[in-house]
Amino acid sequence: MKKINISPWVQRFSEIYLKKYKSTKKIKVLDLACGSGRHSRYFIKKKLSVFSVDKNISGIRDLQTRSNISIIEADIEKTDPWSHPSALKGKKFNLIVVTNYLFRPLFPSIIRNLKKNGMLIYETFSKGNEKYGHPKNLNFLLKSGELLKIVEKKLHVIAFEEGYIENPKKAVVQRICAKKL
Repeated sequence: MKKINISPWVQRFSEIYLKKYKSTKKIKVLDLACGSGRHSRYFIKKKLSVFSVDKNISGIRDLQTRSNISIIEADIEKTDPWSHPSALKGKKFNLIVVTNYLFRPLFPSIIRNLKKNGMLIYETFSKGNEKYGHPKNLNFLLKSGELLKIVEKKLHVIAFEEGYIENPKKAVVQRICAKKL
């Protein structure tokens, strides 16, 4: 398996969430827009049931033989992954992780398909990032406080950060960890 370079934000809050379970075998994790699968790999090692979704699955093809992963090739900007016949139809998740990806129309589905007491861990680029690299298009950058506004009254916010970071590279990000009550 490839080297895992997990986001410290994802690691911190997923570990807090998982500590309350004696057995993690029934924990379902969705890694949405998973790319090369760095977070999927992390959760596979933890023996969780992982659902990895991306429009290009070449970065996670090496995981296909693992028994605790479902790989779903889908363009989630064209079709809601819960609305068409796929491995996600009818599924709700204990943990939904999204990093370095923003497609605003998916937020209602993400929140709706989070199980009660489930956790959303979201980390992506924010306005100001255009100075440091991609994305530069404002349509793909969160506005100040936008993640908070999206989840307010729907999820309980555990932690939120917004601002400049230097690692793993210079960027302006927003990150949230929120629980469905």
